[in-house]
Amino acid sequence: MPKLWLLLLAVYAASFAAGVPTEDENFKAAVKKAEEAAEATKEPFGDKNLQAAARFLSSKLRDDMHNGDKTKFFDHLDADSDKEITLAEMEVVQAHAAKMAADDNSDKKGGGFYTMMHRLVHDNSPKGVHGELFAHFDKDGDGKVTHEEFHNEM
Repeated sequence: MPKLWLLLLAVYAASFAAGVPTEDENFKAAVKKAEEAAEATKEPFGDKNLQAAARFLSSKLRDDMHNGDKTKFFDHLDADSDKEITLAEMEVVQAHAAKMAADDNSDKKGGGFYTMMHRLVHDNSPKGVHGELFAHFDKDGDGKVTHEEFHNEM
């Protein structure tokens, strides 16, 4: 419990120093964000962290394959052009992420940052990169990712 008070005090002090309004709603939002970040560090291979790693990899894929264009990336994943992405359609991300990791030589030794991020998800998630990404995007849990869900989260 004492650590929570220190965390709250640190968030308050940081928000005050940064000139962030300290009205109740803004303050509560900042505290909630700090608590979520602290919670994420307790379980390094938890769902939120694995989904964040998958999201990071997908952003890199979007940028590399479609020059950052979310609509083109969505259309690429939506193989049947029904304006929804299924888990099966999302599987293409798995192959692209694996290729990106294999081609990654950012540390000049063949094992750079993208390789590390891919291994993090691949080795610790039974869902794989595509499954973690799908779980993140499918906010309503209906088994498909709509254009709106994709664009809100990408």
